[in-house]
Amino acid sequence: MAQRFVPRRHRRFPAHLTAVYLGPRCGGQARVMDLSLTGWRLESTTPVELGTRLSLRVYLHGDDPPLSIDRAVVRWVDGHEFGVELEAVRSDARLRLREWVGLQAQYA
Repeated sequence: MAQRFVPRRHRRFPAHLTAVYLGPRCGGQARVMDLSLTGWRLESTTPVELGTRLSLRVYLHGDDPPLSIDRAVVRWVDGHEFGVELEAVRSDARLRLREWVGLQAQYA
């Protein structure tokens, strides 16, 4: 069955950020290729499976503590790349993510 196209609700911004993810049967380090307020595209050498729920930590700025995403679900997988939809984000993390996205929008 063909997957139907679903338009994105938020603009994605290019990113070159380091992230760590952990799921029930997987975990690894990834590079965030692009992100929005609700979804990210990542690249990793460790495979993930469609539908897996992950927790994520991404490093937005050098010395700052990582941004913690409590739960994201893998929505697509293409080789070493995969996309996640953010499902559970605490308010402090959502604020930091909004600030980062806002800075990217200023320079886009």
